[in-house]
Amino acid sequence: MGRFTRNASRGTPAARSWPVVLQTALVLAVLRELSSEETYPDLLVRALGMDCLAVNRGGRVFGEKAPTIGAEYKFDNCYATGRAFGDIDGDGRLDQVDDRGVSLGHGDGRFGILATAFVNQNTAMAFACGDLNHDGRDDVVMGTLGVRVFLGNADGTLTPLEGVQVPTFHTGGVPPELHLVDLDQDGELDVLGRSMNGPHVAFNMGNAAFAVDQSGVEGTSWARTSDLNADGLLDIVSFGLVTERSPWRQYIVIETFLTRKDRSLLLQPVLRVPDLPDYPEGFPRGLSTADLNHDGKPDILAGSGRGKLALFMGKGDGTFEEPTAIELPVSEEPRAVLVHDLDLDGLPDLAVGYKRSGTKIYWGVSGGFVDFTAPAELGGPAPQQLDVVRGLRRTFTRGDVNEDGNVDVSDALAVCEQLFLGRKMVCGDASDADDSGLVDISDPICLLRFLFRQGSPPAHPYPEPGGDTVSDSGHNFRQGIGVDIGCSYETFYGRWFEPCAPDTDPALCDNPIRQFIDVCVPELDCPPR
Repeated sequence: MGRFTRNASRGTPAARSWPVVLQTALVLAVLRELSSEETYPDLLVRALGMDCLAVNRGGRVFGEKAPTIGAEYKFDNCYATGRAFGDIDGDGRLDQVDDRGVSLGHGDGRFGILATAFVNQNTAMAFACGDLNHDGRDDVVMGTLGVRVFLGNADGTLTPLEGVQVPTFHTGGVPPELHLVDLDQDGELDVLGRSMNGPHVAFNMGNAAFAVDQSGVEGTSWARTSDLNADGLLDIVSFGLVTERSPWRQYIVIETFLTRKDRSLLLQPVLRVPDLPDYPEGFPRGLSTADLNHDGKPDILAGSGRGKLALFMGKGDGTFEEPTAIELPVSEEPRAVLVHDLDLDGLPDLAVGYKRSGTKIYWGVSGGFVDFTAPAELGGPAPQQLDVVRGLRRTFTRGDVNEDGNVDVSDALAVCEQLFLGRKMVCGDASDADDSGLVDISDPICLLRFLFRQGSPPAHPYPEPGGDTVSDSGHNFRQGIGVDIGCSYETFYGRWFEPCAPDTDPALCDNPIRQFIDVCVPELDCPPR
């Protein structure tokens, strides 16, 4: 049969005599496999006044390599605080939601078209994304004095959900952070927020109608969730600041809120963090949960003074052992702590944000905790909080230009049509068959040599789909040194599109904004329009 066709996921000759129905079913199956492929989690560093995103490229590499800084890596993007990531238009690429609106994702950690713009703002907002109506597209929950719900549409616009009960965080003002998480494990996403009065929960009663249960004490930090008492429900762990009156003093505690089947929260006795130094903000924000000793019971790891962590071993019933101290290699207070398997090797890794030394990642080791000797150095601003984001870089198969599950002649033709006939590119990295950092005539030649003349196969990832763990090598003159082409529906070289303003003639604009949503909060007096 020769080598006219290669199956991108198996590397074997593909049958050309199958009925159209079977071929279509095969393509859909491959696309489903691609969409469900586990991707490396990205790291979101929340600093004072900004959020910085470090895209996880695999191979224990974060961010884009800076060509003038040797082996150091810089953050991919830093923004003003208050954002969330979700697949609003259902295309398999994570989009960004912030105070500007909804920006469609390229699938490579970058964002282009502003599909929906938020206008007439008069207050700060918090956002969370999740599929509330089970239609395969993520929806948006926006927090101001209350919480508003918007359903995602296939073009990246939003439909306000009217006539449903929404929670109001009236005791704490604007919630600085929101998450959507199924606390009571009923298949419906609940709202978990934080205001200055502690964590707030709005249980989803179905059809995105929420009932509010407010809990917490003044001064709490952002909360983590885990099943602390093995009842199948997710519980909440948070810091609290407690004041004693005689003699007057303040100290930090860890609070646990157990979720009950009747959609209420039970506040458990507090756990005091030992050896608390004088923190500039009154208490540290470093808090994470994970099964650190592999006994099937969640544990708590918290900041506990300069160069120290406090480890509370879980008993499995919602209570914990007395803390043990873990010495850090940096004698600074840990302002942010996160335990998560960042390199997908099955071992929990530790990310610590220091006041002056930025963020460091210590990799998990078998038979122990982590390796403190060779951390990944992210640098950057002083973190206030560390979170993980579902992988922003989509998987692809190098050479599968039209994403039909095969590498064949049609892919070489597709690259030529992109170069000379204006065909829209689906994934630039897939078209860059030789991984040169530039899509040019050498790429279809590379594919044809592979198919007909025993040439070298496309560069990694091939034949299995995956991510590109190595930055392209400086040939991409439009992007600059060390930046991948990426995967994008909208752009050839991943360049940014500037959308039109509301009063601009759409005929004069490549990408007019599709929707404007008034987000003014009447209780705070809307600005004149």
